[in-house]
Amino acid sequence: MEEEKNKQIKEEKAKGGARKMKRVRGKRGITLIALVVTIVVLLILAGITISLVFSENGVVTKAKEAKEETRGAAVEEARDMWELDKSLTEYVGGSSQSLDELLDSLESQKQITAEEKAQIKETGSVTIGSRTITFNTARTLVELYDAGELKIGDYVNYQNPTSGSYTSLGSKTGMEDLITDGGDSDQIFNVANNQLTWRVLGKDEATGGIKLIAGSPMKRESNSSYPEVPYYFLNGAKGYINAETELNNICALYKNDLAQTARSVTIEDVNQVVGVTVDETGKPSLDESGHYGQTYSYTNQYASPEDYLAGTKSNFSKTSDYYGYMANNPALTTATDQRLYNLLFDNVEYRSGKAYWLASRCVVAGSSYAHFCVRFVHSDGGDTVVRGYGQFLSDGGEYNYGFAVRPVVILKSNVTEDSIHKIDDQTEEEWNYELQ
Repeated sequence: MEEEKNKQIKEEKAKGGARKMKRVRGKRGITLIALVVTIVVLLILAGITISLVFSENGVVTKAKEAKEETRGAAVEEARDMWELDKSLTEYVGGSSQSLDELLDSLESQKQITAEEKAQIKETGSVTIGSRTITFNTARTLVELYDAGELKIGDYVNYQNPTSGSYTSLGSKTGMEDLITDGGDSDQIFNVANNQLTWRVLGKDEATGGIKLIAGSPMKRESNSSYPEVPYYFLNGAKGYINAETELNNICALYKNDLAQTARSVTIEDVNQVVGVTVDETGKPSLDESGHYGQTYSYTNQYASPEDYLAGTKSNFSKTSDYYGYMANNPALTTATDQRLYNLLFDNVEYRSGKAYWLASRCVVAGSSYAHFCVRFVHSDGGDTVVRGYGQFLSDGGEYNYGFAVRPVVILKSNVTEDSIHKIDDQTEEEWNYELQ
């Protein structure tokens, strides 16, 4: 009986364990199915969410489109205000913001990108969002000049650089050989103290760009040798040799991003405006000097300023390429155009007015010696002339002269009226100096 009872108990325990295992196995199967279902549901929800956020019509895309529309509207409004300002300027005078300045401002405000700015400059328009914004394509200054809407003598709003200086050394100008009493032979020109006005001088024949000339010349900084005197001095052989280079180096201070180059005014610049030409024989028209083309031979003299500095004399011949003319010659263009005459020849009194150097050299073959000259424009004794004096003579003579420095700027041919345009006539600074 006892054994049978124990056997029965064991059988009952065995059945209970089997039922427990079934329950455990049943619960494990339900958990896995629920997990799979949950994952599937989450994946579906995630797909829907991603579609709503990142699809072509999703939240992110719509937000980007809204941002682009807002940016486009801001650029369009800025364009409209800019064009209105330009229109008002045409009627009331003054100056308006250039296209370059407008685009620089929009870029700094992050309204346009660098690539969009370049596109506007190249094509005149840009698409931002659903808006295609067109900027009125401005005419070039060359087109305006060719159409007669921009004339020689007109003032324009060319921007002076605000800083920069150049020191013309006494060893280059020859002034260190002249100033031996402890004075300062170096001559300094500072842009900050020479914020010049600018006038149209015509179209440059070599590059096709518009040529500008300073309304008044530059003033040299005061120094111990010539205090409160604005003129630039060149002396003797060194002054002659380095004149063109030094004058051009000084004037190069006025080159900005719209200019191809900045240099000194030359005899060719003046000739082009007043109508002096060189014919097929090489003789300039309107030459009143009588020296052009003459040849003389010299014995035991210096054939050049370089030979003089080297101490080498020789026997040689020189042919004169010098010519000069009176500014009031009735055959000149300026004879019938007072505004043009004033552009080149107003207040150019020697040693007291704005008489100015030309970065042009020449040689006069005289009867006794050759004169090596640097050209200039000046008025002396009532007559205004374009001429040159001998800085150096082939017999060894050296002379110094002081005149003003007058820059010329050659603009790039693609500069438009948005960047530089005609303005009202300006009042030029007076020069009231007396050079003894």
